[in-house]
Amino acid sequence: MFSPKREKGRKEYLDVGSDDAYLQVARDLEVICRTFKRYEAAMARIEPLLMKLFHERDGHVFTVMELGGGLGGFAEFFMRQMDQQGIPVNYIFTEVNPLGRQEALKRLALQDGRIQVLELDACDISAREDDSVDLVLCNFMLHHIVEERDVVHLFRGAARIGRGFFFYDSERCWRAIAGTWFNLHFLPVVRVLPPMARETCYDGVLSQKRAFTIPELQAMATEAGLEVEIGRILPWELYVSWAGRRV
Repeated sequence: MFSPKREKGRKEYLDVGSDDAYLQVARDLEVICRTFKRYEAAMARIEPLLMKLFHERDGHVFTVMELGGGLGGFAEFFMRQMDQQGIPVNYIFTEVNPLGRQEALKRLALQDGRIQVLELDACDISAREDDSVDLVLCNFMLHHIVEERDVVHLFRGAARIGRGFFFYDSERCWRAIAGTWFNLHFLPVVRVLPPMARETCYDGVLSQKRAFTIPELQAMATEAGLEVEIGRILPWELYVSWAGRRV
């Protein structure tokens, strides 16, 4: 299927916006994730990988690192799911934006001693030790990376520090661009979503234009020397999963 050319020139409010714009967009995105059950959809795909790695751990404490965790919404959901299943987890939450970390501290670290909140640029995880975590997670962050070589670097780094990884993001295609525009502008009218900020509408459509296609993700994983699984979660959203297999 023909895909639109990838947008590299413009930045999102989540990348370069004011503090108010960042918080507004991040909060709107959490509402969207809850409304469309994106966290549940991601967990359904993460769980087989998680259980495989967990059982291989043979009773040791399982460690998860989330890259670019925003305000902590997914981390909160993930830990609740693990508690319900009786799986002990130490969670390392990372976010480069100070406002995101501040919000995450309120929600996560101050309430749960198993969660560590750190400042970390997802594209620079070189300081982490090899195999220092069991599972690396990342939701809706890949499209914020401008250059493909930096995605290759991220894949290699995640495979070095973790025994498995799972990246969840949008797919660049015309239906994603049109569908996102429609959802953000018209679903609030029929009260499926609350009113979305202007900045959220801008970022939402631009996110789809900055995302990658399946062939592009596959090519970058191959360049990183990794044998990955790539599949769809929701109509125009993808995951890239790796469980220790190398090309």
